[in-house]
Amino acid sequence: MIPLLLGIDFLFYNWFVISILVLSDRFFTVFFFYSNTHMKKFTLIFFLFFLFFSLQARRVVPIKELNNYVYIETSGGIQELVYKVENGTRIGQLGGGFNVGYCYSYSQEWALKLGLGMQTFSTTLKQNYTAVSTEFDKDIIPEAFEFSVNYKDFVESQTAVYLEFPIAGQYKKEINPQFEVMATLGFSVSFPLSANYKTTGGSIATSAYYPRTNTPIDVLPEHGFKTYTDVYAGKLSFYPSLSLLSEIGGVYKIGEKSSLYFGTFYDYGLTNLVQKQSKKLFDFDGGYNGIMSTNLIDGVKSSSLGIKLGLYVALDPYQPARRGKQAVVGKIRRR
Repeated sequence: MIPLLLGIDFLFYNWFVISILVLSDRFFTVFFFYSNTHMKKFTLIFFLFFLFFSLQARRVVPIKELNNYVYIETSGGIQELVYKVENGTRIGQLGGGFNVGYCYSYSQEWALKLGLGMQTFSTTLKQNYTAVSTEFDKDIIPEAFEFSVNYKDFVESQTAVYLEFPIAGQYKKEINPQFEVMATLGFSVSFPLSANYKTTGGSIATSAYYPRTNTPIDVLPEHGFKTYTDVYAGKLSFYPSLSLLSEIGGVYKIGEKSSLYFGTFYDYGLTNLVQKQSKKLFDFDGGYNGIMSTNLIDGVKSSSLGIKLGLYVALDPYQPARRGKQAVVGKIRRR
C-alpha cells in the first residue's frame, strides 16, 4: 500500500514535469526527421534539465509563501543568422521579439519558466570579389570557356521569423522587498514561420574568356555577358531550431501583484537551419540563387544578444511549505 501511495504522490506533484517530457519527446521526433546531428545528446541534456528541477521541487521546503506569475516580455538587439563565407563580409542586424508565458515556482529560489513567442533574425552580406568557373556554350564558340562573375558592393539581406517555445530554469534572489534579481538558463524549441532573401545594392558583371583562341568577351548582352543591377528576391527553406538561452535581470515591484522586468539575454542556436546545396550563387543563364541556397556556406545558426523589458503579474500564492511540514509531522508520528 505504501509503495502505491508514494507512486501516486510522485505522479501528482510531478505531473507538470512528466507532461513536458512527453511533449518534448514529440518535439524531438520532429527534429530527428529533419536532422539527426547531435540531437540525441541534446535530448539527453533536455531530459536531465527537467529531472534536476523535479528533484528541486521534492527536496526544497520554502519558508514563506510563493507566487507563481504570468508575464509578457518584449526584446530587441542583434538577432542574426550566423554563417561563414570566404568572400564577403557578414553583418548582423537588429531584430526583435516578444514572449508571453507562465512561471511555476518550486521554492523561494527556483522556478520553471514556460513561454510562447516570436523572434526575428536578420543578416546582410556584402561581397566584393570575382568568381571564376568553367562553362560550355554552343551558341558562341562551341568549346569550354572561363566564366567570370564580378560582385561589386553587392549586398544581400536574409531574414527569418521563428515561432518559439522557451523552457528554462530560473534562479531568484531577493535583494529587498521591492527588488529581486533573476538568472535564467534553458532551451528554446523554434519553428520557422517565414524566411527570405533580397538583394539591396551593388552590381554583378559577367564576362567570358576562351583560352584556346585567347578571346575575351566583356559585353555581349544577348548572351548574358553584361552588368546586372536587378533586385533579386526569393524564399528560403529553414529547419526547426533548438537553441540554448541565457538571461540575467531583475524585477521591481510596482504594485501588489505587478512588477517591471529588465534584463539582458544571449541565445545561441545549437542546430543547423539549412541543408548544404550544390548551386552556384549566380548561374550562367542569369539566375541568382541567394547565398543560403549555394555551396558557399556549410551551415547557418541563429544568435541573439540584447535586452528585455517585461511586465510580471503574480497569481494567487500557494504554500508548498505546508506540505513539507505535514510530511515532517507524519514521520515524527510514525516514529
